[in-house]
Amino acid sequence: MTHQDLTTGLQIAEWLILATLSLYTWLAKRQAASAHQLLHLNTRIVALEEHVRHLPDQSAIADLLGDMKAIRAELTGVKDALSPLARALDRITIEADESIELKAPSATLRIPKVALHGNLLVNGNIDATGAVRDVEGNSNHHKH
Repeated sequence: MTHQDLTTGLQIAEWLILATLSLYTWLAKRQAASAHQLLHLNTRIVALEEHVRHLPDQSAIADLLGDMKAIRAELTGVKDALSPLARALDRITIEADESIELKAPSATLRIPKVALHGNLLVNGNIDATGAVRDVEGNSNHHKH
């Protein structure tokens, strides 16, 4: 064997060793990457299983739907019961055997027409922006 043949054989062996090492490195890194991805997927699956464990099952959902229907029916009943009361608030009549006293810093009544049956005692001034009429003409200090 000549020196040339020996050099060529060593170069071929060198290429074969490099190719083998490259293939081994590629396979090892691929396996490490796959192991890392597998660990990541496993962590995600465990987290999802934990979330699913806390979700209500079919029977709990059915119970909730039944409860919601019952609450809706009760609310409809309450609405029906309050409807006459709401209409009655439009025509409130207060009757008392004793005097009634209302105290407030101020009050405003927005009533287009008020009928007062009885005497009116005003302990203070009366300010009117409209006409004040004395139908019986008994105001002795009334001037025209």
